[in-house]
Amino acid sequence: GESGFATGGTSLTEAAGGLPEVKATRILTFAQSSQVHPVIALEVRGAGPGGGDVARQKLTSLVLLASGRECATLDLTSTAETRGGGAAGGLVPTSVSATSPRHGTATLPSPILAASSLPPPGEGGDAPSNRTLVALLTADGLVHVRSPTCVAVPLSSVEVGTRPNDYFTLVPLGRPSSPGGDGARTVVAASYGGEARLVS
Repeated sequence: GESGFATGGTSLTEAAGGLPEVKATRILTFAQSSQVHPVIALEVRGAGPGGGDVARQKLTSLVLLASGRECATLDLTSTAETRGGGAAGGLVPTSVSATSPRHGTATLPSPILAASSLPPPGEGGDAPSNRTLVALLTADGLVHVRSPTCVAVPLSSVEVGTRPNDYFTLVPLGRPSSPGGDGARTVVAASYGGEARLVS
């Protein structure tokens, strides 16, 4: 079966009660069913307002989407129409668009349970060492580190859980830019059994 990821937007047409009508925009369809594994959405990198029209607020983010064993990264753009003020309740009519997945959709050997971004040691830049990476925790207890520009290629894999795996979440430990530090990107993997492991 197919599973689709949709994100919300609001139209200019107001529904009953004075609130805008909410529309869903399909931005990606996965080939595998997501009845067991829900969609994971992670903002890898955000961008500030852009465009020359001061009456339109445009925001673009690099987003990782995952469902089951599949994952992909794409650019998601949200444009808020601010002419004439917002709608009732403080809501603003918004349109959403997305690019095609960067280098297609990647399929991992095991279902993806969690995802986390790994920020660079400094303030970013064009050098590979200054780019944000992503970590993916899979049901077989492995944490895969990959580049969001090409998630199909693994950079490294670390085993945190044994079979049966009970590790279920990943949490980054902030930007590794403290003076005198080694600049390592670190993420914590936590289990239902109360254990946690550092991956760097």
